[in-house]
Amino acid sequence: MKHYILCGSEAVDNLKTKTMKNTKLIDRILTEKEQEQINSLKNMMPSCFAYGGIEKDSYNYKKYIEPIGEGMNKGLFNFFYNQQKSYLELTFKVEFETSVDSEGGMYNSLVKI
Repeated sequence: MKHYILCGSEAVDNLKTKTMKNTKLIDRILTEKEQEQINSLKNMMPSCFAYGGIEKDSYNYKKYIEPIGEGMNKGLFNFFYNQQKSYLELTFKVEFETSVDSEGGMYNSLVKI
């Protein structure tokens, strides 16, 4: 079974045109651990994007994103990191201080572009 995966600049083009041309393939089934790491990565990145960024030189990347990939094939990790990064940057913008909790804590929101 082949999994079609959008990655990097190809994700930008494909999201704009809504096509699957020029997509890269992963031609093996992911291990259960790899799938868990990928799911963790995809779940963590939106929060990091909303609060301080997801660039590789950012605090969020080093503190929260990079550790998810420990023990994972570096190329595979980068592949899914770049895919999710492109998706977030093309799909959402950050609105700052959109809500306040009962203790006065301010929260940001991701708003679909």
